[in-house]
Amino acid sequence: MSGDRIVKWKAPRHFWNAARADDILGTAGADTGQNAGGPVVAVAGDCSGLAVVQIGAQNDEVSFFRPIPHWWDRSSKVLARVWFFHSSTGSDNPVFTVKTKFHAKQAAVADFDTADDASVVFTAHAVSTTAGSLEVTDWYDLEWDQHIVDTDIAVGLILACTDLGSASANEIELYGIQFMLEAEYMTTRRETTANMLLEQPL
Repeated sequence: MSGDRIVKWKAPRHFWNAARADDILGTAGADTGQNAGGPVVAVAGDCSGLAVVQIGAQNDEVSFFRPIPHWWDRSSKVLARVWFFHSSTGSDNPVFTVKTKFHAKQAAVADFDTADDASVVFTAHAVSTTAGSLEVTDWYDLEWDQHIVDTDIAVGLILACTDLGSASANEIELYGIQFMLEAEYMTTRRETTANMLLEQPL
């Protein structure tokens, strides 16, 4: 029997770590974000082996500037979800916002915070009341497929906590953002390649 048939690809995923964001600079012995709020890289409060970005106030943010993923079919949707830790026992409901700006070769790099192509607000996330809990939001469509053009080769992204949802300073510890290409049905693909799961860097 032929291995060629209609199959559903396992969606490629990738993770960008907040502590390795492109705006993080070493300042007086501390790694500090250069965007709004200047959030500080620290060790997760309940796990000494993990570096996180502490959200000290509403609208603290980190930024990334990366090549457009080679695996992304530009007509497909890119989904994202935020990973973070919650260091208190409070019933908090933080809100995250993701802004993106696409860039072409030899074009001036625009501020992706104020000149964004897309801005997506995630619904308030109800955290666990267990201190140190790992929290992961739902998946959200970043609307990349609606804004990218053929000449674009890079994407700038802002990840911000736009509402602490009653959390106090540094109780939201940002770990990073995960991406997934929306799974689609593909024809005439062999089963040996149909279940690819890509985790390599962009």
